[in-house]
Amino acid sequence: MTENASPPPVIAGVVVESPPPPPRRHDPWAAALGNACLLGVGYLLMRRWGLAIANAVISVVLILLVGAFGQPGWFWRGVLTLWWIATILHGWLLARRPPAAAVPAMAPAATAPAATAPAATAPTAAAPPATNVGRQRAIAVGATVAAGLLVAGLLFDAHRIEASAASAHEAGKCDEAIATLDQIAGWHRFADPYVTRRTADERAACGLLVQALAEDDPEQGAALLAQYLDSGDGRWQGAADRRADLLLTIAKNAIDNALAGDMSQLLAGFTVLGTVLDETPGRAGDVQAILTSYMDRLPQGDPCTATAQLDWLRERPPTGDQLDQPATQVDTLAPTALVACGDKLLVSDASGALTAYNALLERYPDSDLADAARTGVDKAETQLEADTVSRLVSGDPPGYCTTPAPYRAAPAWKGGGPHKLLPLISSQFADDVPTAWKALGYNDATLILCVKGPSSGRTLRTCDYEGGYRVTLHAARYDVKGYQLRTGTLAFDTSIQLTGGCPSILHWKCDYYFPNCPPPSSIRASYSDSAFRSAIHPWVFH
Repeated sequence: MTENASPPPVIAGVVVESPPPPPRRHDPWAAALGNACLLGVGYLLMRRWGLAIANAVISVVLILLVGAFGQPGWFWRGVLTLWWIATILHGWLLARRPPAAAVPAMAPAATAPAATAPAATAPTAAAPPATNVGRQRAIAVGATVAAGLLVAGLLFDAHRIEASAASAHEAGKCDEAIATLDQIAGWHRFADPYVTRRTADERAACGLLVQALAEDDPEQGAALLAQYLDSGDGRWQGAADRRADLLLTIAKNAIDNALAGDMSQLLAGFTVLGTVLDETPGRAGDVQAILTSYMDRLPQGDPCTATAQLDWLRERPPTGDQLDQPATQVDTLAPTALVACGDKLLVSDASGALTAYNALLERYPDSDLADAARTGVDKAETQLEADTVSRLVSGDPPGYCTTPAPYRAAPAWKGGGPHKLLPLISSQFADDVPTAWKALGYNDATLILCVKGPSSGRTLRTCDYEGGYRVTLHAARYDVKGYQLRTGTLAFDTSIQLTGGCPSILHWKCDYYFPNCPPPSSIRASYSDSAFRSAIHPWVFH
Protein backbone atom coordinates (compact mmCIF):
# COMPACT_ATOMS: atom_id res chain seq x y z
CA MET A 1 0.00 0.00 0.00
CA THR A 2 1.07 3.54 -0.63
CA GLU A 3 1.41 6.16 2.02
CA ASN A 4 -1.73 8.14 1.19
CA ALA A 5 -3.98 5.18 0.45
CA SER A 6 -7.58 5.42 1.64
CA PRO A 7 -8.60 3.18 4.50
CA PRO A 8 -9.88 -0.12 3.29
CA PRO A 9 -13.64 -0.32 3.16
CA VAL A 10 -15.41 -2.49 5.66
CA ILE A 11 -18.15 -4.68 4.28
CA ALA A 12 -20.20 -6.60 6.78
CA GLY A 13 -17.35 -7.19 9.05
CA VAL A 14 -14.94 -7.91 6.19
CA VAL A 15 -12.09 -5.54 5.54
CA VAL A 16 -11.14 -5.30 1.84
CA GLU A 17 -7.51 -4.31 1.41
CA SER A 18 -6.53 -2.42 -1.85
CA PRO A 19 -3.71 -4.24 -3.72
CA PRO A 20 -0.52 -2.38 -4.61
CA PRO A 21 -0.32 -1.15 -8.22
CA PRO A 22 1.17 -3.85 -10.47
CA PRO A 23 4.69 -3.27 -11.81
CA ARG A 24 5.07 -2.78 -15.63
CA ARG A 25 6.00 -5.93 -17.49
CA HIS A 26 7.69 -4.04 -20.43
CA ASP A 27 9.96 -1.03 -20.54
CA PRO A 28 8.74 1.71 -22.94
CA TRP A 29 12.28 2.78 -23.75
CA ALA A 30 13.26 -0.78 -24.58
CA ALA A 31 10.18 -1.16 -26.79
CA ALA A 32 10.85 2.11 -28.60
CA LEU A 33 14.56 1.40 -29.09
CA GLY A 34 13.82 -2.14 -30.19
CA ASN A 35 11.42 -0.92 -32.86
CA ALA A 36 13.98 1.67 -33.99
CA CYS A 37 15.90 -1.12 -35.76
CA LEU A 38 12.88 -1.50 -38.10
CA LEU A 39 12.64 -5.26 -37.48
CA GLY A 40 10.09 -5.21 -34.62
CA VAL A 41 12.49 -6.15 -31.83
CA GLY A 42 10.43 -3.98 -29.46
CA TYR A 43 7.36 -6.04 -30.26
CA LEU A 44 9.35 -9.22 -29.69
CA LEU A 45 10.35 -7.96 -26.23
CA MET A 46 6.65 -7.46 -25.51
CA ARG A 47 5.87 -10.92 -26.94
CA ARG A 48 3.64 -9.37 -29.58
CA TRP A 49 4.57 -11.92 -32.22
CA GLY A 50 2.05 -10.88 -34.83
CA LEU A 51 3.03 -7.22 -34.61
CA ALA A 52 6.70 -8.17 -34.77
CA ILE A 53 6.25 -10.22 -37.96
CA ALA A 54 4.04 -7.56 -39.59
CA ASN A 55 6.56 -4.84 -38.69
CA ALA A 56 9.47 -6.81 -40.13
CA VAL A 57 7.62 -7.66 -43.37
CA ILE A 58 6.47 -4.09 -43.99
CA SER A 59 9.90 -2.68 -43.17
CA VAL A 60 11.63 -5.12 -45.55
CA VAL A 61 9.16 -4.28 -48.33
CA LEU A 62 9.74 -0.55 -47.86
CA ILE A 63 13.52 -1.07 -47.80
CA LEU A 64 13.29 -3.04 -51.06
CA LEU A 65 11.20 -0.27 -52.63
CA VAL A 66 13.74 2.33 -51.55
CA GLY A 67 16.57 0.30 -53.08
CA ALA A 68 14.70 -0.61 -56.26
CA PHE A 69 13.24 2.70 -57.38
CA GLY A 70 15.02 5.75 -58.80
CA GLN A 71 17.54 7.33 -56.54
CA PRO A 72 17.57 9.15 -54.22
CA GLY A 73 13.91 8.01 -54.08
CA TRP A 74 12.80 10.52 -51.50
CA PHE A 75 9.15 9.50 -51.65
CA TRP A 76 9.76 5.95 -50.49
CA ARG A 77 12.39 7.15 -48.04
CA GLY A 78 9.77 9.51 -46.62
CA VAL A 79 7.27 6.67 -46.32
CA LEU A 80 9.92 4.53 -44.60
CA THR A 81 10.79 7.36 -42.21
CA LEU A 82 7.13 7.86 -41.25
CA TRP A 83 6.81 4.10 -40.75
CA TRP A 84 9.94 4.09 -38.57
CA ILE A 85 8.63 6.94 -36.39
CA ALA A 86 5.22 5.28 -36.13
CA THR A 87 6.66 1.95 -34.97
CA ILE A 88 8.83 3.69 -32.36
CA LEU A 89 5.86 5.66 -30.98
CA HIS A 90 3.61 2.65 -31.12
CA GLY A 91 6.11 0.51 -29.20
CA TRP A 92 6.52 3.24 -26.60
CA LEU A 93 2.80 3.66 -26.07
CA LEU A 94 2.09 -0.05 -26.10
CA ALA A 95 4.74 -0.72 -23.44
CA ARG A 96 3.34 2.01 -21.19
CA ARG A 97 -0.09 0.42 -21.07
CA PRO A 98 -0.49 -1.20 -17.57
CA PRO A 99 -1.57 -4.83 -17.21
CA ALA A 100 -5.18 -5.58 -16.16
CA ALA A 101 -5.78 -5.20 -12.29
CA ALA A 102 -6.48 -8.37 -10.19
CA VAL A 103 -10.01 -8.72 -8.47
CA PRO A 104 -9.68 -8.91 -4.64
CA ALA A 105 -11.21 -11.89 -2.79
CA MET A 106 -13.79 -11.45 0.06
CA ALA A 107 -13.77 -13.43 3.37
CA PRO A 108 -17.07 -14.86 4.82
CA ALA A 109 -18.69 -13.02 7.72
CA ALA A 110 -17.96 -14.34 11.24
CA THR A 111 -20.74 -15.86 13.42
CA ALA A 112 -19.62 -13.87 16.37
CA PRO A 113 -21.15 -10.46 16.91
CA ALA A 114 -19.70 -7.84 14.83
CA ALA A 115 -18.74 -5.62 17.72
CA THR A 116 -16.43 -8.13 19.28
CA ALA A 117 -15.23 -9.99 16.18
CA PRO A 118 -11.90 -9.09 14.88
CA ALA A 119 -11.67 -7.81 11.32
CA ALA A 120 -10.65 -10.25 8.60
CA THR A 121 -8.28 -9.29 5.80
CA ALA A 122 -9.14 -10.40 2.26
CA PRO A 123 -6.40 -12.20 0.40
CA THR A 124 -5.01 -10.51 -2.76
CA ALA A 125 -4.13 -11.97 -6.24
CA ALA A 126 -0.52 -12.78 -7.12
CA ALA A 127 1.33 -9.78 -8.64
CA PRO A 128 2.96 -10.13 -12.12
CA PRO A 129 6.70 -10.52 -12.19
CA ALA A 130 8.72 -7.34 -12.14
CA THR A 131 10.18 -6.02 -15.42
CA ASN A 132 13.85 -6.72 -16.10
CA VAL A 133 14.45 -3.23 -17.50
CA GLY A 134 18.19 -3.55 -17.91
CA ARG A 135 18.03 -6.71 -19.94
CA GLN A 136 15.26 -5.41 -22.21
CA ARG A 137 17.08 -2.15 -22.83
CA ALA A 138 20.32 -4.00 -23.53
CA ILE A 139 18.59 -6.17 -26.15
CA ALA A 140 16.88 -3.14 -27.74
CA VAL A 141 20.05 -1.08 -27.83
CA GLY A 142 22.01 -4.03 -29.22
CA ALA A 143 19.48 -4.59 -32.02
CA THR A 144 19.38 -0.92 -32.97
CA VAL A 145 23.15 -0.55 -32.84
CA ALA A 146 23.50 -3.69 -34.97
CA ALA A 147 21.10 -2.23 -37.54
CA GLY A 148 23.04 1.04 -37.49
CA LEU A 149 26.31 -0.80 -37.93
CA LEU A 150 24.81 -2.72 -40.83
CA VAL A 151 23.81 0.53 -42.53
CA ALA A 152 27.25 1.99 -41.79
CA GLY A 153 28.84 -1.14 -43.26
CA LEU A 154 26.76 -0.76 -46.40
CA LEU A 155 27.80 2.89 -46.69
CA PHE A 156 31.43 1.89 -46.31
CA ASP A 157 31.05 -0.90 -48.87
CA ALA A 158 29.38 1.46 -51.36
CA HIS A 159 32.24 3.95 -51.01
CA ARG A 160 34.77 1.10 -51.30
CA ILE A 161 33.17 -0.08 -54.54
CA GLU A 162 33.09 3.47 -55.84
CA ALA A 163 36.75 4.03 -55.00
CA SER A 164 37.80 0.70 -56.57
CA ALA A 165 35.96 1.54 -59.77
CA ALA A 166 37.53 5.00 -59.87
CA SER A 167 40.99 3.49 -59.41
CA ALA A 168 40.42 1.00 -62.26
CA HIS A 169 39.06 3.82 -64.43
CA GLU A 170 42.14 5.95 -63.80
CA ALA A 171 44.27 3.03 -64.95
CA GLY A 172 42.26 2.78 -68.18
CA LYS A 173 40.70 -0.55 -67.13
CA CYS A 174 37.12 0.44 -67.72
CA ASP A 175 35.92 -3.12 -68.21
CA GLU A 176 37.06 -3.81 -64.67
CA ALA A 177 35.56 -0.54 -63.43
CA ILE A 178 32.14 -1.32 -64.89
CA ALA A 179 32.24 -4.85 -63.42
CA THR A 180 33.06 -3.30 -60.02
CA LEU A 181 30.20 -0.81 -60.27
CA ASP A 182 27.87 -3.69 -61.09
CA GLN A 183 28.42 -4.86 -57.49
CA ILE A 184 26.31 -1.94 -56.23
CA ALA A 185 22.98 -3.49 -55.23
CA GLY A 186 19.69 -2.38 -53.74
CA TRP A 187 20.97 -2.45 -50.13
CA HIS A 188 23.78 -0.08 -51.09
CA ARG A 189 21.24 2.26 -52.67
CA PHE A 190 19.11 2.02 -49.49
CA ALA A 191 22.04 3.00 -47.29
CA ASP A 192 23.44 5.68 -49.64
CA PRO A 193 20.79 7.73 -51.46
CA TYR A 194 23.31 9.24 -53.88
CA VAL A 195 25.51 6.26 -54.77
CA THR A 196 23.73 5.70 -58.08
CA ARG A 197 23.86 9.37 -58.98
CA ARG A 198 27.54 9.61 -58.13
CA THR A 199 28.51 6.52 -60.12
CA ALA A 200 26.18 7.02 -63.11
CA ASP A 201 28.46 9.55 -64.83
CA GLU A 202 31.52 7.41 -64.22
CA ARG A 203 29.72 4.37 -65.63
CA ALA A 204 28.67 6.37 -68.71
CA ALA A 205 32.20 7.72 -69.23
CA CYS A 206 33.66 4.22 -68.87
CA GLY A 207 31.12 2.92 -71.35
CA LEU A 208 32.34 5.51 -73.89
CA LEU A 209 35.96 4.54 -73.26
CA VAL A 210 35.28 0.81 -73.63
CA GLN A 211 33.38 1.43 -76.87
CA ALA A 212 36.11 3.73 -78.20
CA LEU A 213 38.93 1.27 -77.48
CA ALA A 214 36.99 -1.58 -79.11
CA GLU A 215 36.12 0.45 -82.24
CA ASP A 216 37.84 -0.67 -85.45
CA ASP A 217 37.05 2.55 -87.33
CA PRO A 218 39.58 5.23 -86.27
CA GLU A 219 37.11 8.04 -87.00
CA GLN A 220 34.43 6.51 -84.79
CA GLY A 221 36.96 5.74 -82.08
CA ALA A 222 38.30 9.30 -82.12
CA ALA A 223 34.77 10.73 -81.96
CA LEU A 224 33.91 8.54 -78.95
CA LEU A 225 37.12 9.57 -77.20
CA ALA A 226 36.23 13.21 -77.82
CA GLN A 227 32.88 12.62 -76.09
CA TYR A 228 34.72 10.88 -73.27
CA LEU A 229 37.15 13.77 -72.80
CA ASP A 230 34.37 16.36 -73.02
CA SER A 231 32.18 14.56 -70.49
CA GLY A 232 34.19 15.89 -67.53
CA ASP A 233 34.19 12.42 -65.93
CA GLY A 234 37.08 10.94 -67.90
CA ARG A 235 39.74 9.78 -65.45
CA TRP A 236 42.10 7.97 -67.79
CA GLN A 237 45.09 10.20 -68.48
CA GLY A 238 45.96 8.25 -71.62
CA ALA A 239 42.72 9.14 -73.41
CA ALA A 240 44.13 12.29 -75.03
CA ASP A 241 47.17 10.45 -76.40
CA ARG A 242 45.02 7.59 -77.59
CA ARG A 243 42.77 10.04 -79.44
CA ALA A 244 45.86 11.69 -80.91
CA ASP A 245 47.02 8.26 -82.17
CA LEU A 246 43.69 7.72 -83.89
CA LEU A 247 43.66 11.23 -85.37
CA LEU A 248 47.18 10.76 -86.72
CA THR A 249 46.06 7.49 -88.34
CA ILE A 250 43.07 9.28 -89.88
CA ALA A 251 45.29 12.10 -91.17
CA LYS A 252 47.82 9.68 -92.65
CA ASN A 253 45.08 7.73 -94.43
CA ALA A 254 43.58 10.94 -95.79
CA ILE A 255 46.94 12.14 -97.10
CA ASP A 256 47.59 8.74 -98.68
CA ASN A 257 44.25 9.04 -100.47
CA ALA A 258 45.18 12.57 -101.56
CA LEU A 259 48.43 11.30 -103.06
CA ALA A 260 46.35 8.72 -104.94
CA GLY A 261 44.37 11.56 -106.54
CA ASP A 262 41.50 12.43 -104.18
CA MET A 263 42.03 16.16 -103.68
CA SER A 264 39.22 16.47 -101.14
CA GLN A 265 41.19 14.26 -98.76
CA LEU A 266 44.08 16.73 -98.59
CA LEU A 267 41.95 19.32 -96.79
CA ALA A 268 40.59 16.60 -94.50
CA GLY A 269 44.11 15.42 -93.62
CA PHE A 270 45.40 18.90 -92.83
CA THR A 271 42.29 19.67 -90.78
CA VAL A 272 42.84 16.58 -88.64
CA LEU A 273 46.52 17.40 -88.18
CA GLY A 274 45.48 20.87 -87.01
CA THR A 275 43.19 19.24 -84.46
CA VAL A 276 46.09 17.14 -83.15
CA LEU A 277 48.24 20.25 -82.73
CA ASP A 278 45.43 22.08 -80.93
CA GLU A 279 44.51 19.23 -78.57
CA THR A 280 47.91 17.63 -77.93
CA PRO A 281 50.77 20.05 -78.64
CA GLY A 282 53.18 17.41 -77.37
CA ARG A 283 52.51 15.34 -80.50
CA ALA A 284 53.94 18.01 -82.81
CA GLY A 285 56.81 15.68 -83.70
CA ASP A 286 54.37 13.05 -85.02
CA VAL A 287 52.60 15.70 -87.09
CA GLN A 288 55.93 16.83 -88.55
CA ALA A 289 56.82 13.24 -89.48
CA ILE A 290 53.58 12.89 -91.48
CA LEU A 291 54.15 16.21 -93.26
CA THR A 292 57.73 15.31 -94.10
CA SER A 293 56.70 11.95 -95.51
CA TYR A 294 53.97 13.62 -97.55
CA MET A 295 56.31 16.16 -99.14
CA ASP A 296 58.91 13.45 -99.85
CA ARG A 297 56.37 11.27 -101.65
CA LEU A 298 54.54 14.04 -103.50
CA PRO A 299 57.06 14.41 -106.40
CA GLN A 300 57.24 10.62 -106.82
CA GLY A 301 53.59 10.20 -107.70
CA ASP A 302 51.41 11.43 -110.53
CA PRO A 303 52.79 14.83 -111.67
CA CYS A 304 49.34 16.33 -112.31
CA THR A 305 48.19 15.27 -108.84
CA ALA A 306 51.35 16.84 -107.45
CA THR A 307 50.69 20.04 -109.42
CA ALA A 308 47.14 20.35 -108.10
CA GLN A 309 48.26 19.76 -104.52
CA LEU A 310 51.14 22.19 -104.78
CA ASP A 311 48.64 24.79 -106.00
CA TRP A 312 46.46 23.97 -103.01
CA LEU A 313 49.39 24.36 -100.62
CA ARG A 314 50.29 27.69 -102.21
CA GLU A 315 46.77 29.06 -101.83
CA ARG A 316 46.13 27.63 -98.34
CA PRO A 317 45.71 30.45 -95.78
CA PRO A 318 48.57 30.31 -93.25
CA THR A 319 47.68 29.13 -89.75
CA GLY A 320 50.92 30.03 -87.97
CA ASP A 321 51.87 26.46 -87.10
CA GLN A 322 53.70 23.48 -88.57
CA LEU A 323 51.07 23.06 -91.26
CA ASP A 324 52.50 26.12 -93.03
CA GLN A 325 55.86 24.41 -93.56
CA PRO A 326 54.96 22.44 -96.75
CA ALA A 327 54.10 25.70 -98.52
CA THR A 328 57.74 26.75 -98.26
CA GLN A 329 58.71 23.85 -100.56
CA VAL A 330 56.20 24.61 -103.30
CA ASP A 331 58.49 26.80 -105.44
CA THR A 332 61.18 24.12 -105.37
CA LEU A 333 58.93 21.29 -106.50
CA ALA A 334 56.42 23.05 -108.77
CA PRO A 335 58.48 23.61 -111.99
CA THR A 336 59.37 19.95 -112.38
CA ALA A 337 55.81 18.88 -111.61
CA LEU A 338 54.31 21.38 -114.09
CA VAL A 339 56.47 20.25 -117.01
CA ALA A 340 55.91 16.57 -116.21
CA CYS A 341 52.17 17.14 -115.95
CA GLY A 342 52.11 18.96 -119.28
CA ASP A 343 54.03 16.17 -120.96
CA LYS A 344 51.62 13.60 -119.56
CA LEU A 345 48.52 15.49 -120.72
CA LEU A 346 49.85 16.42 -124.14
CA VAL A 347 48.15 13.58 -126.01
CA SER A 348 44.95 13.18 -124.02
CA ASP A 349 44.29 16.74 -122.82
CA ALA A 350 46.17 19.35 -124.80
CA SER A 351 44.28 22.17 -123.12
CA GLY A 352 45.34 20.95 -119.68
CA ALA A 353 48.91 20.54 -120.90
CA LEU A 354 48.91 24.11 -122.23
CA THR A 355 47.66 25.36 -118.87
CA ALA A 356 50.49 23.56 -117.07
CA TYR A 357 53.21 24.87 -119.39
CA ASN A 358 51.89 28.44 -119.27
CA ALA A 359 51.66 28.28 -115.46
CA LEU A 360 55.38 27.51 -115.29
CA LEU A 361 56.24 30.37 -117.68
CA GLU A 362 54.08 32.80 -115.73
CA ARG A 363 55.27 31.85 -112.25
CA TYR A 364 58.86 30.80 -112.90
CA PRO A 365 60.03 32.58 -116.09
CA ASP A 366 63.66 32.23 -115.03
CA SER A 367 63.41 28.52 -114.29
CA ASP A 368 65.83 26.12 -115.96
CA LEU A 369 62.73 24.35 -117.32
CA ALA A 370 61.33 27.46 -119.06
CA ASP A 371 62.62 26.36 -122.48
CA ALA A 372 61.06 22.93 -122.02
CA ALA A 373 57.81 24.66 -121.12
CA ARG A 374 57.94 26.85 -124.26
CA THR A 375 58.47 23.75 -126.36
CA GLY A 376 55.54 22.17 -124.58
CA VAL A 377 53.36 25.21 -125.28
CA ASP A 378 54.06 24.88 -129.01
CA LYS A 379 53.25 21.16 -128.93
CA ALA A 380 50.06 21.71 -126.97
CA GLU A 381 48.88 24.49 -129.28
CA THR A 382 49.68 22.31 -132.29
CA GLN A 383 47.64 19.50 -130.82
CA LEU A 384 44.75 21.85 -130.07
CA GLU A 385 44.85 23.07 -133.69
CA ALA A 386 44.90 19.49 -134.91
CA ASP A 387 41.90 18.67 -132.77
CA THR A 388 40.03 21.67 -134.16
CA VAL A 389 40.83 20.89 -137.81
CA SER A 390 39.97 17.23 -137.33
CA ARG A 391 36.58 18.19 -135.97
CA LEU A 392 35.93 20.70 -138.77
CA VAL A 393 36.85 18.45 -141.69
CA SER A 394 34.98 15.40 -140.36
CA GLY A 395 31.60 17.06 -139.99
CA ASP A 396 28.67 16.47 -142.28
CA PRO A 397 28.70 18.92 -143.91
CA PRO A 398 32.30 19.81 -143.11
CA GLY A 399 32.55 22.92 -140.98
CA TYR A 400 35.96 23.84 -142.27
CA CYS A 401 34.52 25.51 -145.37
CA THR A 402 32.62 28.03 -143.23
CA THR A 403 35.16 28.27 -140.37
CA PRO A 404 38.65 27.58 -141.69
CA ALA A 405 41.31 27.05 -139.04
CA PRO A 406 45.11 26.81 -139.12
CA TYR A 407 47.24 23.79 -138.36
CA ARG A 408 50.82 24.84 -137.87
CA ALA A 409 52.21 21.37 -138.46
CA ALA A 410 50.92 21.32 -142.04
CA PRO A 411 53.45 21.90 -144.88
CA ALA A 412 53.70 25.38 -146.33
CA TRP A 413 52.11 25.92 -149.79
CA LYS A 414 55.16 27.09 -151.57
CA GLY A 415 57.86 25.72 -153.77
CA GLY A 416 58.13 22.34 -155.32
CA GLY A 417 55.46 19.82 -154.64
CA PRO A 418 53.48 17.85 -154.80
CA HIS A 419 51.30 19.61 -152.24
CA LYS A 420 48.64 17.15 -151.25
CA LEU A 421 45.01 18.14 -151.52
CA LEU A 422 42.13 17.31 -149.20
CA PRO A 423 38.90 17.86 -151.18
CA LEU A 424 35.69 18.38 -149.22
CA ILE A 425 31.98 18.32 -150.15
CA SER A 426 32.23 17.01 -153.73
CA SER A 427 32.82 13.27 -153.67
CA GLN A 428 33.22 13.08 -157.47
CA PHE A 429 36.00 15.67 -157.44
CA ALA A 430 37.68 13.78 -154.60
CA ASP A 431 37.44 10.53 -156.53
CA ASP A 432 39.05 12.12 -159.58
CA VAL A 433 42.10 13.46 -157.74
CA PRO A 434 45.03 11.13 -158.36
CA THR A 435 46.05 9.08 -155.34
CA ALA A 436 49.55 10.51 -155.28
CA TRP A 437 48.13 14.02 -155.01
CA LYS A 438 45.39 13.33 -152.53
CA ALA A 439 45.88 13.57 -148.76
CA LEU A 440 44.58 10.77 -146.58
CA GLY A 441 43.60 13.26 -143.90
CA TYR A 442 44.25 16.70 -142.53
CA ASN A 443 47.57 15.66 -141.00
CA ASP A 444 49.27 15.18 -144.40
CA ALA A 445 47.41 17.85 -146.38
CA THR A 446 48.70 21.19 -147.63
CA LEU A 447 45.49 22.55 -149.14
CA ILE A 448 41.92 22.05 -148.03
CA LEU A 449 39.64 22.30 -151.09
CA CYS A 450 36.02 23.26 -150.61
CA VAL A 451 34.46 22.10 -153.88
CA LYS A 452 31.02 22.66 -155.35
CA GLY A 453 30.07 20.64 -158.43
CA PRO A 454 30.13 19.28 -160.88
CA SER A 455 27.59 21.64 -162.41
CA SER A 456 26.89 22.68 -165.98
CA GLY A 457 29.46 25.18 -167.19
CA ARG A 458 29.74 27.05 -170.45
CA THR A 459 28.02 25.69 -173.58
CA LEU A 460 30.35 23.72 -175.77
CA ARG A 461 28.16 22.58 -178.69
CA THR A 462 24.94 20.82 -179.70
CA CYS A 463 24.97 17.06 -180.14
CA ASP A 464 22.63 15.42 -182.72
CA TYR A 465 21.24 11.93 -182.25
CA GLU A 466 18.99 9.60 -184.26
CA GLY A 467 15.33 10.36 -184.05
CA GLY A 468 16.01 14.06 -184.43
CA TYR A 469 17.08 14.61 -180.84
CA ARG A 470 19.38 17.60 -180.24
CA VAL A 471 21.18 17.86 -176.89
CA THR A 472 23.22 20.83 -175.67
CA LEU A 473 26.66 19.90 -174.35
CA HIS A 474 28.07 21.90 -171.42
CA ALA A 475 31.48 21.87 -169.78
CA ALA A 476 31.72 20.21 -166.31
CA ARG A 477 32.26 23.04 -163.86
CA TYR A 478 33.78 22.92 -160.33
CA ASP A 479 33.81 25.96 -158.03
CA VAL A 480 36.80 25.59 -155.72
CA LYS A 481 38.02 27.50 -152.68
CA GLY A 482 41.50 26.46 -151.63
CA TYR A 483 42.71 27.12 -148.06
CA GLN A 484 46.31 26.84 -146.93
CA LEU A 485 46.00 24.48 -143.98
CA ARG A 486 49.17 25.78 -142.32
CA THR A 487 47.70 29.26 -141.92
CA GLY A 488 43.99 28.69 -142.41
CA THR A 489 43.95 31.47 -145.02
CA LEU A 490 42.31 31.46 -148.46
CA ALA A 491 44.83 30.56 -151.19
CA PHE A 492 42.47 30.89 -154.17
CA ASP A 493 38.81 31.05 -155.10
CA THR A 494 38.34 29.82 -158.66
CA SER A 495 36.34 27.67 -161.05
CA ILE A 496 37.54 25.05 -163.46
CA GLN A 497 35.58 23.95 -166.53
CA LEU A 498 36.42 20.63 -168.09
CA THR A 499 35.52 19.93 -171.69
CA GLY A 500 34.90 16.87 -173.80
CA GLY A 501 33.15 15.69 -177.00
CA CYS A 502 29.62 14.47 -177.63
CA PRO A 503 29.13 10.92 -176.41
CA SER A 504 28.54 8.44 -179.24
CA ILE A 505 25.74 6.79 -177.34
CA LEU A 506 23.49 8.86 -175.14
CA HIS A 507 22.34 7.21 -171.97
CA TRP A 508 19.64 8.58 -169.73
CA LYS A 509 17.20 7.31 -167.14
CA CYS A 510 13.45 7.49 -167.17
CA ASP A 511 11.01 7.51 -164.31
CA TYR A 512 9.24 4.24 -163.42
CA TYR A 513 5.87 5.85 -164.21
CA PHE A 514 7.11 7.37 -167.49
CA PRO A 515 9.35 4.73 -169.05
CA ASN A 516 9.45 6.25 -172.55
CA CYS A 517 10.69 9.67 -171.54
CA PRO A 518 12.66 11.73 -174.12
CA PRO A 519 16.39 12.36 -173.69
CA PRO A 520 17.53 15.37 -171.64
CA SER A 521 17.87 18.68 -173.38
CA SER A 522 21.40 19.21 -172.07
CA ILE A 523 24.26 17.17 -170.72
CA ARG A 524 27.69 17.76 -169.13
CA ALA A 525 30.80 16.80 -170.96
CA SER A 526 32.71 13.75 -169.83
CA TYR A 527 36.29 14.87 -169.21
CA SER A 528 39.45 12.84 -169.30
CA ASP A 529 41.79 12.15 -166.40
CA SER A 530 44.52 14.08 -168.09
CA ALA A 531 42.24 17.11 -168.44
CA PHE A 532 41.40 16.95 -164.76
CA ARG A 533 45.05 16.61 -163.76
CA SER A 534 45.98 19.53 -165.94
CA ALA A 535 43.34 21.68 -164.24
CA ILE A 536 44.54 21.01 -160.70
CA HIS A 537 48.26 20.70 -161.51
CA PRO A 538 49.07 24.35 -160.60
CA TRP A 539 47.71 23.79 -157.08
CA VAL A 540 49.71 20.64 -156.52
CA PHE A 541 52.98 22.03 -157.87
CA HIS A 542 52.89 25.62 -156.73
